[in-house]
Amino acid sequence: MGIHGNATCVMNYDGATGWLLGEEHKGMRAMFTMMNEARLGVGLQGYAQAEIAYQNARAWAKERLQGRDPLRRADNAGPTADPLIVHPDIRRNLMDQKAFVEGARAFAYWAAMLIDRSRRQGDAEAEALVSLLIPVLKGFLTDRGFEMTVAAQQIFGGHGYIEETGISQFVRDARIAMIYEGANGIQALDLVARKLPLQGGKPFMAFLEEVKGTIRAHEDDADIRASVLEPLKAASKDLQAAAMLFMERAAKAPQDALAGATDFMHLMGHVCLGLMWARMAAAARRALAEGRGDRAFLEAKLATARYHAARVLPATALHLARIRAGGETVMALPPEAF
Repeated sequence: MGIHGNATCVMNYDGATGWLLGEEHKGMRAMFTMMNEARLGVGLQGYAQAEIAYQNARAWAKERLQGRDPLRRADNAGPTADPLIVHPDIRRNLMDQKAFVEGARAFAYWAAMLIDRSRRQGDAEAEALVSLLIPVLKGFLTDRGFEMTVAAQQIFGGHGYIEETGISQFVRDARIAMIYEGANGIQALDLVARKLPLQGGKPFMAFLEEVKGTIRAHEDDADIRASVLEPLKAASKDLQAAAMLFMERAAKAPQDALAGATDFMHLMGHVCLGLMWARMAAAARRALAEGRGDRAFLEAKLATARYHAARVLPATALHLARIRAGGETVMALPPEAF
């Protein structure tokens, strides 16, 4: 399919000598010392592709005239066609993209800050939390980043499927991020099988405490308590329930965790972005109360936080339902039936 601006090829070195790095049969372990940064970088690619696609789709939706505003009376004077952005379904599509790219950016910044704390300050808890979050950041941001890039392409209609607009190249560029530096199915398995039980589950519990701490810190603000914090609390309970289910079934039905790994990664990813939006909403509320910053920008942050909580976070319930269904139906057919 090709990656725009990336000189990718296969090189064969005939007669070259290979030198062993580290101990024999421990190459993967040695490689993982650099994987956090690499996977963080790929996660950044996931939301960055969605961001540039969103910017183009937003501009197209404001410029392209198509149909009449469904909320405008037919007998009202005005143009015979309105911009795409007046249509509720287009607006929903753009809000999905906006909620993702802004939340994902905050998530990546938070992960980078935790890496700095672990390296510069020797913070072992931050290092463990990063180890837990990296599979989510890489897997969830690239899965959702691809979905949002395709959503941006949809706004272009037929124009999105031709080279002239450039949006089809964004879709191709976003697709590879789900595959390299560890395919996302592997990221999900790494999260469930290795990272979730890490240190007896302490990093996972620390993450849940980050969520609870944010909710406690701002629950006195009635404006965001019902619209942002309560949905986040419900989503975090779904995440905790899924983790407990894996622990309960670990010995008797290990296939349940393996079959539910991708759903768990996505469930946790939604909670991560919900946490970011709760923090951004609280910061926007504080700035508005103090009369600081660009009012329109801050109000847009609040509106997007409410949208994310109302329209995106409920997906955690679906992921939990799939996890509860277990792995029996997944593995019911023998290989020869495919």
